[in-house]
Amino acid sequence: MRIYDDLVIESNRDKLEETLLDPDFPWYFVSRSSGAAPKIDGFEDSPQLIHKFIDDDKISSNYIHEVMKLLNWENILRVTGAPERIIRMKTNLLLRTQSTPNTPHIDYPDPHIVMLYYVNDSSGPTTFYNRKFKVKKEVLPKKGRIIMFDGSTYHSSTPPITNDYRCVINFDLKV
Repeated sequence: MRIYDDLVIESNRDKLEETLLDPDFPWYFVSRSSGAAPKIDGFEDSPQLIHKFIDDDKISSNYIHEVMKLLNWENILRVTGAPERIIRMKTNLLLRTQSTPNTPHIDYPDPHIVMLYYVNDSSGPTTFYNRKFKVKKEVLPKKGRIIMFDGSTYHSSTPPITNDYRCVINFDLKV
């Protein structure tokens, strides 16, 4: 796992948060934050709001160009060495619903890299697990933070505990 702080300039971080949290930004309800992942005993799954920018390698949002420009995507690729091909890119908005992590999952069965960009400072860490679903590590959301990890790593979001919301952009990148 690699963590990068502040690769996106502060004014762009602010504009990105403003764009995604604008009352006119289109969010869509999903009942389980872990999608179609199988349920695991001892874990709950909160609902969340999502907006897909890219789905199955195809652009699905008119906001894609503005978001990529604000992220300065070419610089992120250069600094992180991340794969260029985006399988899926979406933003997730979690509200305060529970204080426990959501269901551990992997995003895709095929080899991939996950990159998360934290849109805002928030409580509610991203939790990483071993194959027996024991916690290995937690990373707190920090505005402008990017984390990259092997897509075969089980992970989960946690709804915010003290903040009102937790917003991330989730990239699944083809290896």
